Amino acid sequence: MVLIGRIVVLVFTICFAVVAIINTSNLPMFDTMGIPSARLWPVVCAVLVLILSAVNLIELIPQLKTIDRSVDPKKLRRVALFYLLLFLFSVFLSIILGFFTSMVLFLFLSLLLWNKIPWARCIPVSIGLPAVMWLICAYILKMAQFPRGLLF
Repeated sequence: MVLIGRIVVLVFTICFAVVAIINTSNLPMFDTMGIPSARLWPVVCAVLVLILSAVNLIELIPQLKTIDRSVDPKKLRRVALFYLLLFLFSVFLSIILGFFTSMVLFLFLSLLLWNKIPWARCIPVSIGLPAVMWLICAYILKMAQFPRGLLF
């Protein structure tokens, strides 16, 4: 079941990377002076995610032969529905709370509920990863503002 869960997560990751590329298609990649603009970093990150997803998929293909064919379809639907609802929850929550706050909640719930990592280890990871990402994007890459929510 872990293999099927990895495949479901991989499919959602690929879908969101493609959506990120499509949603930024009307933004300029560089401004008139050749300085990276609003589209460059989301596209670079999405392409990196697609490359890493392809590598992950290549690793999973040989393991597909070992899948237990007696997997309960109801359980498979629950896994897919769980991640679909979690992604939709985080997307709609980002409208209210902002990107980084919803990312913290998404990571915490994902690590706690799906990976069954103890909550004491979920908290530093779910706070630390978005914080490091924000520092890199805001200060090193000098990206434009991130989506802010209605409350934050």
